[in-house]
Amino acid sequence: MHDDELLSPSLLNEGTAMLAALATDFSRLPQCSVTVLRDHRISLDIADCTIHPVAAADEERNMISRIAQECDWTVVIAPEFNSFLLDRVELVASAGGRLLGPSAETIALAANKSLLAKQFSRTGVPTPDGCTIHR
Repeated sequence: MHDDELLSPSLLNEGTAMLAALATDFSRLPQCSVTVLRDHRISLDIADCTIHPVAAADEERNMISRIAQECDWTVVIAPEFNSFLLDRVELVASAGGRLLGPSAETIALAANKSLLAKQFSRTGVPTPDGCTIHR
């Protein structure tokens, strides 16, 4: 299945709202310039932001790598399923960018609820019992 088919209009709307809120808030900070990559299917106009529409996966990867190297910090907004978020966070890290958000290791752990529960249990965080169901 192609990525475009996985990203429903509802998911795009939610991501756009998060992106707009963060970019607007950051752009209001003194001495902060904001650069945004956005899905070409959404409309976004935020004052004092540089906005780059992205239409293809290769274009996105190249821009993430380049811009992450140029910026002081990078915030990644992407769905957590199908490794969308993890892949982009790993790309920022491999480009030498600094993440303003959880590390790739944390995202990978949180994506696996069974491993996360075991980690919580090992570190004394109260966790309900659960089990893995295989289909």
